[in-house]
Amino acid sequence: MRGRTSIRRITLDAMIGEAIVIDLTFKGTANARIGPEDLEWAERALRAQGITIEPDAMLFLRTDWPRGHVTTDPKWWDESPCLTNAAAEWLVAKRPKVLGYDFAQEEKGGDYEKAEEILTSGMRVHRTILPKVVYQIENLTNLHDIPSKVKVIALPAKWKTESAPARVIALID
Repeated sequence: MRGRTSIRRITLDAMIGEAIVIDLTFKGTANARIGPEDLEWAERALRAQGITIEPDAMLFLRTDWPRGHVTTDPKWWDESPCLTNAAAEWLVAKRPKVLGYDFAQEEKGGDYEKAEEILTSGMRVHRTILPKVVYQIENLTNLHDIPSKVKVIALPAKWKTESAPARVIALID
């Protein structure tokens, strides 16, 4: 987005911290819509583990959609679970510094139907999240291999752009 810091200017401390993995695997099916009620259910499950979502947290949304799917296959995008705009607003209200996803977060229909149409769409979820959340990490994989709370280091390529690929590393004791 215009006016955002380019990737090459991100400080290291912005990309290092505790990540909370929000378990939405019950929504990891084709075309599942993730609403605020699903996020509230997952948050209650975290609280039962003694984990609280605090402002400035790194939140990783786990559906396990990448398991059994290849991210370069159009079906990965076209049938991916997605966030409703109300879910995006719920996430923004938590005030995370980083939001990460293992699924294509835009809802299909209305704005776009196929992956190749996304950039010309209204991208409502992105437009709800990006002005209020410092950073997003898309296309995460292997979230099933890490605990619900884990130290994370994200290392984006230092490009002169607003987005770039990143290596995301979880430090497990």
